[in-house]
Amino acid sequence: VLFVLGGPGAGKGTQSELLQEHYPILHLSAGELLRQEVKKVDSPHAALIESCLVAGQIVPVEISLQLLQNAMRQAKGSQLLFLVDGFPRNEDNLSGWCRLMKNVAMLWSVLVYQCPLDVLEARILERAKISGRSDDNLESVQKRFRTFEKDTVPVIDNLRQVSSQNKMPQWSVEDIRGDQDLEAVWQESQKILNEL
Repeated sequence: VLFVLGGPGAGKGTQSELLQEHYPILHLSAGELLRQEVKKVDSPHAALIESCLVAGQIVPVEISLQLLQNAMRQAKGSQLLFLVDGFPRNEDNLSGWCRLMKNVAMLWSVLVYQCPLDVLEARILERAKISGRSDDNLESVQKRFRTFEKDTVPVIDNLRQVSSQNKMPQWSVEDIRGDQDLEAVWQESQKILNEL
């Protein structure tokens, strides 16, 4: 498994799609799985997920992991490498992954798309014109960015620290400048993946 992390609008989804097109990888977007679940009329979690997304909050780990596990199972072993975009978002997500997924999937690397808030805001507001996403507005992106800084950055730091101390040498944490133009970010993403 490759985790792909970064602030809202950092390019995680775009780069994940490109990586899936060029490498034997299945892209699983935690956010997209959650948005799909909201649309299911028979989902017992739809209302909770929707309220978390609109408020810029993190969905409970049990729900996120259940959706990720289901998506991995549906792949039926056709993919050996899963690219999980937008997960783990907090320490609870990470500990849940370690607890519930340790015998299901091994973490191989973490790609972190770094991007300043002003660039993220501009991208989200531009994307909002066509996305139809309930969380693509200025207020939600600012909340999502604060949540990212408060909850996800410590997870990235934790993963980086563990990796650098060689406690779990099977993974690396790779930083990618997400504030560059699309082609430059893609070149950097490819270079890192080719070196892994």
